[in-house]
Amino acid sequence: LLIYMIIENLVSVAVIVAVNLQKGFSETMNYKTTAELYDAMTKNLVENMDQIQFYTVALTYLVLIPVLIRMMKKDHRQAVMEEREIDRSFAKQIRGMWYLLIPLAGFCYCLAGSNMIDMTGLVAMSEGYQKAVDVLYSADLPMEILVVGIISPVAEELLFRGIVYNRLHEYSSFLSAAIWSALMFAVLHENLVQGVYAFLFGMLACYLYERYGTILAPILMHVAANLFATISTETGILRFAYSTDMGMYVSTFVCLVILAIVLYMIECYVRPYSEEEA
Repeated sequence: LLIYMIIENLVSVAVIVAVNLQKGFSETMNYKTTAELYDAMTKNLVENMDQIQFYTVALTYLVLIPVLIRMMKKDHRQAVMEEREIDRSFAKQIRGMWYLLIPLAGFCYCLAGSNMIDMTGLVAMSEGYQKAVDVLYSADLPMEILVVGIISPVAEELLFRGIVYNRLHEYSSFLSAAIWSALMFAVLHENLVQGVYAFLFGMLACYLYERYGTILAPILMHVAANLFATISTETGILRFAYSTDMGMYVSTFVCLVILAIVLYMIECYVRPYSEEEA
């Protein structure tokens, strides 16, 4: 987490400098005093703050992903040497068809979870959430799909499930490690609405990680959920499922039923071979 904060601050400074340089050095000649130049730069930053934050997140995660992958490999080697590695070798023997359940779980959780939080009234009361939405959807759709739908889920799962959860689980139970890693994941979002959503999502991600034995499982669910949220918000697809009270109630119930069935199937049929043999 410390590495994440350091990288984010460095990237933020770089993005702010780039935004000011974007106007070109020629425009600086139009200002007679340093004060005028400073005011113009400040105005430029304020007008582009949402995009600055968007690209700061994007670049931070791009830099972070290879660092996290290297850290995961180092943790794995260290765990093997100290004979405290959690055995997930069964992951290679899980059939590909069972991975099709993961994006379905992500889609259902995203719609049902978002609807239920919206029903509580928290969305309307949370200024932090509204600001976060403005930042997330401040770019064009292809860039949002790339950053919000793919880059962010990969980086966040590597960090909170691949690093944080794994390290906690080496010395504690599944439940304890899942709760603490999900709590840290929730705090990262810095607002109550996304915090509640992220905490429950983090618990589900940890469960999938353990059942499938690979970090690809929570990544796949996260990508599916974020892609659905991004595309549906920007295009209005399935708007009927969350734009009216009746649509919200029906779609939430249907998604919860499907999610329950999916999790039941995963619990019954996607399991470590040690459990099957037992």
